[in-house]
Amino acid sequence: MQKLLTELSLYQADNYDKDINNIKVNCLISQENLLLNLHFMIKIPKNLQQKISWYPFSAENVTFQDYLWEDTCLECFLGKQGEKAYIEINASPTGHYAVYQFDDYRTPSSLPPTPLQTTQGQGKIEWLNHAQKYERQFSFDLSQLPPNLANFDLINPCVILYLENKPLFYTNQHAEPADFHQQQYWISC
Repeated sequence: MQKLLTELSLYQADNYDKDINNIKVNCLISQENLLLNLHFMIKIPKNLQQKISWYPFSAENVTFQDYLWEDTCLECFLGKQGEKAYIEINASPTGHYAVYQFDDYRTPSSLPPTPLQTTQGQGKIEWLNHAQKYERQFSFDLSQLPPNLANFDLINPCVILYLENKPLFYTNQHAEPADFHQQQYWISC
């Protein structure tokens, strides 16, 4: 995969501050050997910065944690055309992360989802850059992927950004209603 810079668009910004449309969310995706690198960059107008849920990174937080989507969350889905299974990566700006494995669309349907299990234990990410406010960069070692997804060709970077306890959904292309799990809206890579 070559480098891919994608601007993520907002899903239905009804009943929000008019400046919400000035929030810009981008994701730079690159692959170096078996490392998938995701660099999320968010530009937030000054008058909205105090209203956004965004907490500082802490090395002590670099652990697996469920339900990250209940607050600001950087996400990425990996799949393969013709394959129902897929992976969901969640990362909190604080350092917490989760990597889940699905057999089919939102299957299993139990919450929290099933963590990705690898020969080394649970799937994990590696934080690369967390010094800039409203920017986070991490990598995912692709050797953690199950064999049926090893040559993934679909990707869906997305962000859930909480503004005054209300979620804003950003992705490349939106399902109706917002649903990041629908593979027909993912990017071919």
